[in-house]
Amino acid sequence: MSIRYSQDFKDSLVKLHQEGRSLKSLTEEFGPSKDSIAIWVKQATPVMIQGQSKTLKDVKQLEKRLAILAIKAILVFLRTGFCQGSKIL
Repeated sequence: MSIRYSQDFKDSLVKLHQEGRSLKSLTEEFGPSKDSIAIWVKQATPVMIQGQSKTLKDVKQLEKRLAILAIKAILVFLRTGFCQGSKIL
């Protein structure tokens, strides 16, 4: 069974790592594996996308929103009858 950690806990460990603590010391003191903490650090590390700073978490949320919008657009297309008589479907 995997352990679920709160976002506040993850953020605290990320901050400690960014302040210079090693993954090993954080694992020994707080419990999560080095791999888990490394993933949290990676997710919180900002990257530049078209001149804007975004985290991996931000990008994943935007991808989900984009997928939902694409599905909604397809449903609107199908409901409005644009595809009737079309050879696409």
